[in-house]
Amino acid sequence: MGNSQSGEILLKLDRINLIYLTNEIIRGNVLLTINERQLKIDEISICLTGEIGYTKTKLTVDGTGQSITTTDYKQIEFYSQKIPFLQRKTGENKLILSKGEYSWPFEITLVNSLPPTLNQYHSYPYVSYRLRITMNQSWYEPNRSQTTFVTIYPFVDLQRNSLKTKFENESGKDIQLKCILDKLTYFPNEFIHMEMNLTNSKRLLIKQIDFYLYQFYQIQSNSKENLLFQTTLPNLFNEKDEQIHRTCSILIPSHVIPPTFRYQNERISVEINYYLRISVQLHRLFTHFDFDVPIRLVNKS
Repeated sequence: MGNSQSGEILLKLDRINLIYLTNEIIRGNVLLTINERQLKIDEISICLTGEIGYTKTKLTVDGTGQSITTTDYKQIEFYSQKIPFLQRKTGENKLILSKGEYSWPFEITLVNSLPPTLNQYHSYPYVSYRLRITMNQSWYEPNRSQTTFVTIYPFVDLQRNSLKTKFENESGKDIQLKCILDKLTYFPNEFIHMEMNLTNSKRLLIKQIDFYLYQFYQIQSNSKENLLFQTTLPNLFNEKDEQIHRTCSILIPSHVIPPTFRYQNERISVEINYYLRISVQLHRLFTHFDFDVPIRLVNKS
């Protein structure tokens, strides 16, 4: 909303990074400064809104028999929590605020089951949350509003964790890979410790082994995959032994990322998962063998 001849309204939140977990409370103040004259208003309020956006593609045939693909952009508001600060009752005159400064503190308790913020607003598909201050004024003056986007992640704790978990590919002919992870559930900025046993029965020349951590999420029928990081096993290059054994440690990025989570109700469906891809690169042109290991990320022990 910002400055105007009649006043200025601002939102001040309790933190700079605007990232909240669902076991936290959004706290802040709405500040109104009336500079020159009084204001007549119906209501001043703040509202937290959650919205998903996704696309639907449909194929139609025109009069000439040609196929036409169109994309519809859908938005669904799945959550709303409103706090009124001043509100005119039915039958009452306008509320009048004189020149001066006003402040309204507020607290919004987050619901535990909220899905995580995903992607940027209007970058489909997405899940977004925004705080919107609204000041409804006289009929001859336009209503004013200010919007601030916040990031919300579900609070997911460590309920149980196995000590070691084994994975192996059963369909590999030239290369068979067995790996043992120290566990399946991790935190940001934590190491994944892994043992690998690779059987190279045809003694193919292995150029290197790469690791990729992927985030995969689905919103309604839309899905997206993000590469979070990539690294190469440092102690294996150009080998063709029949049996190869290595241990390695891979550091999960330290920045705040949404946990593994699934949300569904009668209107929307949101799911986010993570997996570690082990890619064995051979010296044959464009030849590699990929092995995906699902892992679970949480944000609290």
